[in-house]
Amino acid sequence: MKPQPDPARIVIVGEALVDVFGDTTMAGGAPFNVARHLGAFGLRPLMITRIGNDANGALLLREFVRFGLSTAGVQVDPLRASGRVQVTMHGGDHRFDIVPDQAFDHIDPAAALSSAVAGKTACLYHGSLIQRAAPSRAALVQVRQALGAPVFLDLNLRTDAMPDFSPGIVIGRPAIIKVNADELRFLLEWQGAEGLKRIDDKALQTHRQDLAGLMASIGASTMVVTLGADGALALDSGGHCVAREAGVRPAALVDTVGAGDAFASVILTGHLLGWPLARSMERATAFSAAICALPGAVPADLDFYAPWRDQWQIGDS
Repeated sequence: MKPQPDPARIVIVGEALVDVFGDTTMAGGAPFNVARHLGAFGLRPLMITRIGNDANGALLLREFVRFGLSTAGVQVDPLRASGRVQVTMHGGDHRFDIVPDQAFDHIDPAAALSSAVAGKTACLYHGSLIQRAAPSRAALVQVRQALGAPVFLDLNLRTDAMPDFSPGIVIGRPAIIKVNADELRFLLEWQGAEGLKRIDDKALQTHRQDLAGLMASIGASTMVVTLGADGALALDSGGHCVAREAGVRPAALVDTVGAGDAFASVILTGHLLGWPLARSMERATAFSAAICALPGAVPADLDFYAPWRDQWQIGDS
């Protein structure tokens, strides 16, 4: 394999937790899914999180090891339980009941800062849920300020788990923000712009000034919008569409759990390795479609990643 051209790493601040599907317990959490994909690509991200001293925490640590991830940013809470999400099906959709006041809500800022500044950082990735409680929100803010690196915000709204949600607090000023279609409409309505029912060329042109205003208000230079089966597009700071990818049908759709996390992991990989945005979008769309052909958010067999590493010429082995 071609060695990495840049030794800088991606730092991830977020929740590593377990998803409970009936009698089945699996490691999850959007940031942890992203971290595991990056680890399997051979890119050695640093994940900062907090888990409990319990059986679920042990399961999560085994996943860190399985994916070759450093545990330098993992804090163990002696009192609180590892994060847990109860997943149920309603119709054809998943419903997520995110248990409050878990270990990941109490990341220690000093310990997080110490692990974050120990290496060179190319990008900081985080989402919204890690900010629902004051301790972890403070840790994220301190890490963000200390690193001074470009920020990739995967909005991944969980407003039902964040009763005090405020876009102005949660978003910050990322360089790149990733949203889905519903989240884009939410943000536009937050800015006072409504009427974006379909996301097509005509609608984007009609709402270009609204989109430019939104980008200016959150300080982002790039917005990536995932559209499910319809693919994805990217907007620049002026609200112009600068890249678009059509949807890719999975070989056999199993579920869409973790598709957005898979997409984000490839966009981050492209950012780290200097790929053109259009190439990153193409590869992210293909990879996320392949994840939809598997059960769960990450593959059980790590051999799944070998063809992708070979095709993209990345990794360290």
